[in-house]
Amino acid sequence: MKDKPYRFVIQDTANRKYLLHIDSGIDHPYEDTNTTEEATKWSTLEHVAYVLWWYVDLHREYQIVNLDTNEVFMKDKQRGIPHVMSVSK
Repeated sequence: MKDKPYRFVIQDTANRKYLLHIDSGIDHPYEDTNTTEEATKWSTLEHVAYVLWWYVDLHREYQIVNLDTNEVFMKDKQRGIPHVMSVSK
């Protein structure tokens, strides 16, 4: 079976940095990174949407970026957890 590519990253919409997961045991176990190469990558939109809803800081705005297509997803607050919607141009 072929491994799925890891194509999704989470990006802070304010500072444009990407999140790197650090296994620290704290409430927001992420550090900002400057590049997608340094960032944590997820293989499915479903998984990264779950992470965005439950494990990423709720006081800032983040988006999910598909590295293959450059499609951008944001929380779909009207549909509820853990839905996201495409906002790509």
